[in-house]
Amino acid sequence: MSWIGLRHKGVEILFPEEWNAVVDGLDILYAYTNMLQATAVRKEDLTKLASDIVPDQDNLRDLGSSSRSWSEVYAYYGYFKSDAYIQGKRVLKDGDPVITKQFIDEAKLDVDKIYNLLTETKVEVKDLETKLVEDLESRLEPKLDLLEVYMQDVYSKLFEVKSKIITVEEKTDFIKKYIQDVYFQTRLPTGVVTYWLDVGVTPIPLSDIDRYVKKIHIKVPSWALYFVYLGNKDKQDFILEAGDKETLEFPNPKQVYVRSLGNVVISVMLEQVEVLPINASGLDPNDPTWAPATGWEKIWEFRSPDELNDFATSMMYAAVENDMLIFKDIPSGEYGDVLREVLDVVKSHMAMAIKLNVEALTNSVPVAAFLYDDGTNMYIAYLFTDPSDPSILWLYEYGASATATFVNPNDWFVFCVDIENKVAKVYDKNKQLLAQISLSALPSSRREYAIGIHEENSSIGITDVAVDWVAVA
Repeated sequence: MSWIGLRHKGVEILFPEEWNAVVDGLDILYAYTNMLQATAVRKEDLTKLASDIVPDQDNLRDLGSSSRSWSEVYAYYGYFKSDAYIQGKRVLKDGDPVITKQFIDEAKLDVDKIYNLLTETKVEVKDLETKLVEDLESRLEPKLDLLEVYMQDVYSKLFEVKSKIITVEEKTDFIKKYIQDVYFQTRLPTGVVTYWLDVGVTPIPLSDIDRYVKKIHIKVPSWALYFVYLGNKDKQDFILEAGDKETLEFPNPKQVYVRSLGNVVISVMLEQVEVLPINASGLDPNDPTWAPATGWEKIWEFRSPDELNDFATSMMYAAVENDMLIFKDIPSGEYGDVLREVLDVVKSHMAMAIKLNVEALTNSVPVAAFLYDDGTNMYIAYLFTDPSDPSILWLYEYGASATATFVNPNDWFVFCVDIENKVAKVYDKNKQLLAQISLSALPSSRREYAIGIHEENSSIGITDVAVDWVAVA
């Protein structure tokens, strides 16, 4: 019996349906045969699969097809006479001419794809950034608002604390001045000075030097032939007759002037007192030796960094320590400097209590300076070290019209200028005059005043400067 169900026939008659079944079987067999032939490997090819596949003619046969390709090929090298393709694209070989034109369109497409991808990525990243920022803002905004409230509260409390500190400082200064005033009013005289004074028609002071006194006693002899008139430098209208006695509670007899209509000899007695030291230097800025008769308008005593900041318009390496202006941590080869420069304002009286130590010296080094400029006349006075002698200081006028030298006391001294009298002076702490120069006017068109303080730490010199107070009027 066959695979399609036909049986062998003897001599029987072949019926039509049996013949048709034979034909159908042959058709089916042919179809199977063609399919097997299409998928089969040729015998001659099978004999060469284990070694090199070498064709018997050049450029004639194919290995594989577009529908039946080899899965993997293993080799040490490959050589192609014409072209090689990878994923349908021809591969350039060594020596092939490169014609970029044929790649431009394709390259443009690739570039467009990359550009579009980058653009889309940029947009996505930007959108993501926006979303992240918005989300972060939404999360942080309430906390930032709360933090702002906290900061405002902190600022408010700090301002209150600062105000209280300032108030305490002001009260402390007031108490110090009050104590000094009480001390001055209640202390006993430390000495008495008596002398006779010849008085004439020209007003003269009761003392030719500044003194600190508790009281001034004046007596006109009973035999005097003329009245004596008391007052200030500009006007004397208080009358003392023969035999009169007058007691003045005024601290400086040099600021009290007397005159007469003729020659009269009067008796003067001064109750001298000492000044209560209230500063690091022990020198009172209001001492009449260097203070103007009308008093100072402003005194900086450098009791806090705020006072230094109020004084200086510019500074380098300056600091406040122990109620003094000093310089700190100046690098080698540099200098410290404090400058107060105020435009459109003039001060005709300026003074400072200063102390200077010279540690090394190879040239002149500036120490301090005062400048007065009323827009027409300018006056400048300097303090310099001597160019070679560390023990000598120079009081120097700008332009070297006037100079004076003095020995550095290595202690506190007062450097001051009086533009009204066109003079610059230096006093030691005992109020003894160390140096004095007259000041000459220079032409100018700028209105200002300036104060400078300098400390050197370089090859030309090493100085150590401290300032207790600066005063102007």
